[in-house]
Amino acid sequence: MESLDPQLWWLAIFGAFVLGLSKGGIMGLNNITIVLFALMFPPKLSIGIILLLLIVGDWGAFYFYRRHAVWRYLIPTIPWAIGGVIIGWLLLDRMDGEQAGRLIGSCLLVLMALHITRRYVFKAEEKEWKVPHTWWFIGLVGFLAGFTSTVANAAAPIMLLFFLAVGLPKLEFLGTGAWFFMFLNLFKIPFYWSIDLITWETVIIDLKLAPVVILGVVLGRYVVLKIPQKGFEIFALVVTIIASLRLIF
Repeated sequence: MESLDPQLWWLAIFGAFVLGLSKGGIMGLNNITIVLFALMFPPKLSIGIILLLLIVGDWGAFYFYRRHAVWRYLIPTIPWAIGGVIIGWLLLDRMDGEQAGRLIGSCLLVLMALHITRRYVFKAEEKEWKVPHTWWFIGLVGFLAGFTSTVANAAAPIMLLFFLAVGLPKLEFLGTGAWFFMFLNLFKIPFYWSIDLITWETVIIDLKLAPVVILGVVLGRYVVLKIPQKGFEIFALVVTIIASLRLIF
């Protein structure tokens, strides 16, 4: 893999930069990186390469947004996410990626339809619509996030939807996500290592790309502070729709 020709390395650099932008606050853009790396590297191995780059970006997001976390939405999702990681790890070698993608994308679209109906059709305020605060909704979100993160590093659309559904303002949105993904991605390392999705060879590739991720995080932080709340929410919804359709088709 280290013998990639220069053109492919430029694509890898672009993918790492976009991933950094996503961690800097423009959430959801890392779907571009997932697609690029799956085309450039053996698909399953690309998952391990991306994980370490995500962790580099997580540290940047944590540094910028850690004080804005909303713990009442963060803590209840963690046990469910752990369960999702374990199930994803057990099934990773057995699942048909296309079938899993269709299932995950369908779940995302159902959850998103619920959010859009609540927010834009009925124009319900948070206190008038209790679904996002029920245990089954939080459990479903946490489990799907852990599972999709493990099998495809694709948990961002699920957490985007959850944070939108509970009505988090922009900085709280980013702060809660920073803590969640920092924990989740670090937790996945031994599971990936045990099935050779992370190797010393992938670590070398990640070390070469890590500075580009950091640059993307810094620029993403600057850009996201310029985006108004309404525009940020619309952008997040659009990214979620695109990511869900990509998973299905």
